[in-house]
Amino acid sequence: MIPYKAALAGWIIVSILLMADRNNARGFSLAFIGSLMLMPAKYGLDLPGLPSLEKIHVACLGVIIGTILFHPKVIENMKLVPSDLLLVGSMQMMFASAVVNDQGYFSGASRALQFGLEFALPVFLARLHIGTPRGMRTFLLTMVLAAVAYAPLAVWEFRMSPQIHTEVYGYFQHTFAQFRRGSFWRPVLFFPHALDLGRFFAFTAFLAMLPMRRDLLDLFGRRGKFLFLLPLLGLFVSQSWGPYMMFFLLCGGYFMIQRNTLIAYIIPIIAFTWLAMLFAGLQPGFSFVADISNVNQDRAESLAYRLRALEYYRPVLLEQPFLGYGGFGNGRLDGVATDSQALMNIVQSGFLGAAIFYAWWVVGMHAAFSVMRKVPNTILAKRAAAAGMMASLALSINVIDQALNSFLLLILGGFIGIHVWLNTNQNEGSTQSLLQSMAAQTNDPPNDREHPPHQTEQPG
Repeated sequence: MIPYKAALAGWIIVSILLMADRNNARGFSLAFIGSLMLMPAKYGLDLPGLPSLEKIHVACLGVIIGTILFHPKVIENMKLVPSDLLLVGSMQMMFASAVVNDQGYFSGASRALQFGLEFALPVFLARLHIGTPRGMRTFLLTMVLAAVAYAPLAVWEFRMSPQIHTEVYGYFQHTFAQFRRGSFWRPVLFFPHALDLGRFFAFTAFLAMLPMRRDLLDLFGRRGKFLFLLPLLGLFVSQSWGPYMMFFLLCGGYFMIQRNTLIAYIIPIIAFTWLAMLFAGLQPGFSFVADISNVNQDRAESLAYRLRALEYYRPVLLEQPFLGYGGFGNGRLDGVATDSQALMNIVQSGFLGAAIFYAWWVVGMHAAFSVMRKVPNTILAKRAAAAGMMASLALSINVIDQALNSFLLLILGGFIGIHVWLNTNQNEGSTQSLLQSMAAQTNDPPNDREHPPHQTEQPG
């Protein structure tokens, strides 16, 4: 058994060493994906003057130190973009929300710092290290291969019960009995919840089957075309209807948005319009509970529980609508649990803070679609379409569940970097040669951000 604090502290050192890799994208990918998939969930490392450092935070610290030590030139080449104002604005909302709720300047600064470590810093690091076509390929391929390796462990927990996290770190990260399904179990592994693991398998199975299929064929030959079956098996044993639906929507939407991206913007607009109607006192969607109960009583009860929680929190939100309560715990209703990420964000920072927060996600989604349109009929365009579609679905699902995750955060941060990278090429008059090489070659252009784009050699 490994003490979880020792594991988290040790991963900072591991991440620094991984960043010593000459391929900075590979070091970045292994540091972050390894942390999210292997480090302990729920609890963090307490250091003086810092918020509790959980798995995403220790990866950030290790990667930023490794970047300064081994890849300082990527920081020199960093370009700020207008969407960075949204990150700064979100940090300011965190600070202001705490101050207006009489929690003090120190509490406000602590919350702003925590947001910076959990959200803003990963975005900047993603832009530095996977903000080129090859860097994004490396990250997505690492995700897929990690899911392939993870699937047998998920099958084991499916049959034997979710106890790997307990065996390794000495505690279980949730309520154990919640994951029993008849004679089997919902696997959790090192994720916070079985739903998080299910969504991870849904996205990686989709990646392996469609946008990353060609890369897997290049690496593994004909066997590569069947690798998607392993994350798909992991998705199946997750026994979660939400991730099942996400997988099918990703596959269908992937082809639709390559012709017209409008649907990807409409889906989250509909979801947030529904949420606004609910906060206005209407009850849209409540009638579906009875219909779903005819198919699956457990799913109907789960949906009803989520809808009732949103309704109960309506007066709480309207009491302090602009800047919220300075933290979800300060506005939480006793005995009323919720999984709605949108509700938590609004209670925490008010409608104003939540609007700025979600604006960044929309900008990230738009950046992916902009990349898709700039480089049509390329491998990169397919990956951008996959990222944009995933962002659209996650934004929509987050009104009732916690679908916006660190994997997607890093991917969208990378695509914002790629958008800047492509604009730099275009300004230097090299876009046409870039498009020709991307259309003709199996591999993407090189990813070394330590050299300006016009100095990178084309794959031959």
